[in-house]
Amino acid sequence: MLQSFGFIVAAILTTVTKSWSAIGEVLRDKNLMKWLAISTVFIATNWTFYVIGVAAHQTLQTALGYFINPLVTILLAVIFLGEKLNLAQRIATILGTVAVVILTFDYGQLPIFALALAGSFGIYGLAKNKLGGKVSAINSFAMESGMLFPLAIIQLLFMALSGT
Repeated sequence: MLQSFGFIVAAILTTVTKSWSAIGEVLRDKNLMKWLAISTVFIATNWTFYVIGVAAHQTLQTALGYFINPLVTILLAVIFLGEKLNLAQRIATILGTVAVVILTFDYGQLPIFALALAGSFGIYGLAKNKLGGKVSAINSFAMESGMLFPLAIIQLLFMALSGT
């Protein structure tokens, strides 16, 4: 449902900023479209796990997922983008990892929602990085929400028909 409102807001912003032509340019670039499609899939995955996690009363796991996310982002940046960590960054990453391990053991089970949230948002960030600043935030938002718009309509219909 939020995707449908997001698309409406994105369309308004795109109109106000007069950037429809820039969206057309992105649509013609297969590489940019590939990364936008990947980012769209992973942000939708992230939102889905978040909503299901909260609805299933797994708020601790959802919070843990967003605590784990920076560690996943660092790992992806080191592996796929060739980022190098200085000593202070390595120490901070180790401390964060130790904290996550302690919180996970304290939780007492494998935090599936947390890992799904951290992983999906980390890959979303990597896909956005691969756009290389060639797509503005407004245009990226418009295109992602536009790609998710049909899913939002299906969700709205399902909710209306199921009475939820």
